[in-house]
Amino acid sequence: MQAGGSPSSRRAWFCAIGLAAALLLGCSAGRPSPGERRIFFSDDLRVHSLRPDGTRLFEFAGKHSLHPVCGPGGRVFFGSYRGPYWLVDEPRPGLYSSDAAGRNRKRLADLSALPKPFGISRDGSVGYLLPGRPALFFSAADGSEIRELTLPGVPVAAAVDPEGRRTAVLLEARMRTVVLGNQAWFTEGHDLLVVDLGSEKAAAVEYPLLPEELKDRGRLEHYAGSGAAAVAWRGGEELFVASAPGVWAVRLQDPSTSRLGVPRGPGPAP
Repeated sequence: MQAGGSPSSRRAWFCAIGLAAALLLGCSAGRPSPGERRIFFSDDLRVHSLRPDGTRLFEFAGKHSLHPVCGPGGRVFFGSYRGPYWLVDEPRPGLYSSDAAGRNRKRLADLSALPKPFGISRDGSVGYLLPGRPALFFSAADGSEIRELTLPGVPVAAAVDPEGRRTAVLLEARMRTVVLGNQAWFTEGHDLLVVDLGSEKAAAVEYPLLPEELKDRGRLEHYAGSGAAAVAWRGGEELFVASAPGVWAVRLQDPSTSRLGVPRGPGPAP
């Protein structure tokens, strides 16, 4: 046998090296660069990120994590777990932070349930919801302090405005009477609030039950408070509220001018 092995053994060796290199490159493929702009989201209990153009998808390694929010300095805040350290231990939910690649992971607080971060306030603290709790919570970025803002109901979604001064909140649905056209209906609906983070005062947003173009044909599926699931800010004076029929654009200065955008169904454009 020649020194260095037979041609077949050398080929096998090179193949093994190539496979190892491919695995290593695959694990780091898409890893965010320092300062790179990224969109963060979660799915299947994993935090993912990608570039705004949809390229270089990256997934956090490690324990299950959800609800990422990007904060100052490229830190990402999310709900996750620690433990179990023994077979009989239950995993402990809490609020965590990491860099954009999921490294340098830090536990900010142990909590009673998995938190749902929703935004960053002006002072740099991260806001989050806890299941079943009628309050907003704000943790300092280093976990040194937690502030609780009591609400009149349990929130299901929230969003901090671009200046970090106010939070829009959708409360858990409650039963109410709704008049559509000449008929009264007993149904569920969500209240919409705006909370000033300085004074901690909450104000209800009285948006209309139906947009003007639908008032001549009252339909329960177009009721503004039904099936609301998410809220987001557009600038400082308009809110987008995702609901059962579509997306409401609610102007805070005059909620009576709110508009409903209903997505077009499948098929050719009219």
